Amino acid sequence: MNRQKRAAAIHDISCFGKCSLTVALPILSAAGIEAAVIPTAVLSTHTGGFADFTYRDLTADLRPIMAHWKRLGLQFDAVYSGYLGSFEQVSIVRDFIGTFRSEGTLVLVDPAMGMAVSYIKRLIRLLWRR
Repeated sequence: MNRQKRAAAIHDISCFGKCSLTVALPILSAAGIEAAVIPTAVLSTHTGGFADFTYRDLTADLRPIMAHWKRLGLQFDAVYSGYLGSFEQVSIVRDFIGTFRSEGTLVLVDPAMGMAVSYIKRLIRLLWRR
């Protein structure tokens, strides 16, 4: 029997708004894809159009989650990253891709719209550095 397709979704959770993991998870589920989630941050709202939102950084949790999944021998058909709140998170996602990518793994990097071009260029350099 074939295993259900599995995607690692590395993204923030916005408690209110139409973006982040709260939107991505139902879409992945409806497509029949098992989503394994690594939240990068928890925000009270998404960042577009809301003032004074709260932000809880989860960077310190990313590597321990990744290490746990590696010990479990988890495999992914896709890796999807969304909102990353720091260059450190970009580096961690690059390491995640290097650890869990295998032949045929789809990798989707979705930088948040409205980011500074310099941030996106650095993101690309960090993710594709060998």
